[in-house]
Amino acid sequence: MSDWVRVPYTELVHRAGRIRQEADTIRAEIRTLKSTVESLQWMGRRAERFFTVWNETLPEMEQWVHILESFAAELEDQARRIQLADESF
Repeated sequence: MSDWVRVPYTELVHRAGRIRQEADTIRAEIRTLKSTVESLQWMGRRAERFFTVWNETLPEMEQWVHILESFAAELEDQARRIQLADESF
């Protein structure tokens, strides 16, 4: 028995757009957090620990934005490929 998944091309493109919106939301949140953290004037061991963890975590958060954008682009690309293949027959 074969499994089939049927999704209209427009739905794939729409979902890719939603994923891009979420990436933009995350990017804006990161900007807000960066601004807030940069304005902190905190000293001591706990501050050092916090800033160490922050500096380790920030690239990971930024990587998620890139991952979401890449996934959206791939989803759109696959939708176009499938549509072209279907329309060529």
